[in-house]
Amino acid sequence: MVTTLILSLALMAAFFLMLFAAVALVQDRRLFKSAPKDIQAAVLEHKEPFRGAKVIGWILLIIDVLTLPAAFLYGAWDGIRHDFTFWQFAVRFWTMLYLLKAFDMICFDWFLLTKSHFYQHFYPETAGCQSYRKFGINFPGASTQTPQGCLPPASQERGIRPNLATLGASLRDAEHRGMYPPMIQP
Repeated sequence: MVTTLILSLALMAAFFLMLFAAVALVQDRRLFKSAPKDIQAAVLEHKEPFRGAKVIGWILLIIDVLTLPAAFLYGAWDGIRHDFTFWQFAVRFWTMLYLLKAFDMICFDWFLLTKSHFYQHFYPETAGCQSYRKFGINFPGASTQTPQGCLPPASQERGIRPNLATLGASLRDAEHRGMYPPMIQP
């Protein structure tokens, strides 16, 4: 389990370094493809913060991209060496991925995006964007309705918000009629 936690920390460090290299050193608009539309539109091209910053940033990005699969490959190799069963491998990789996701939600999405103004420090032109204020985490059981972000864009435009209670009733109907989805056969 110690190896799993160390590998999880390596993944977190690689993710953070990747974000820092992309935002602070490389500063290329192509790396903003996953940002919300209003932030993409507001981002301007910036000159290098210092001579060689882009080169250092790209080198760090390459190292980070290689670190991510290396952590999983080392985890697999260590598991094979210690005769892990399928479930031990599954628990190791699920733990690594869940810890990485928690780090992403807490450190990147909540702290860096909403509290520290990390992005606005390097891109001050994005300071007034609405997307910085439209952040939220949906916890299980917090609502009986599907969050808007989980619906197809066409449904969002029409204001469609399916009720999960209705979905549950239709699944119970299917169960009573003996109609199960292929993967949920009793």
